[in-house]
Amino acid sequence: MRTFASQPPRLAFALAMQHGATSGAVAAALGHGSFELTQRHCVQPGTMDSLKQARVSAALETPQPSTPANLAELIDKLQNLSPDQLAQIMHTVGPAD
Repeated sequence: MRTFASQPPRLAFALAMQHGATSGAVAAALGHGSFELTQRHCVQPGTMDSLKQARVSAALETPQPSTPANLAELIDKLQNLSPDQLAQIMHTVGPAD
């Protein structure tokens, strides 16, 4: 018989992260001592990259006042993206004129 014991933690992780929870908070909620343990057992390959990309997309789509703190946060998020994710953003945004 096929079981899905690993699905609830994976689902909980994905939902919590999509709604802004930190990786540490999710790890603690699942009873893990570290995020590395959570990532090893509950996170499917590519999930973290997808979540980062979604957060950057949301940040770019949401109008916010340009303050140094918001700009620094956006730059930090962009610096943590993979080359493929950056290429996709550049393709979507287009070159600066």
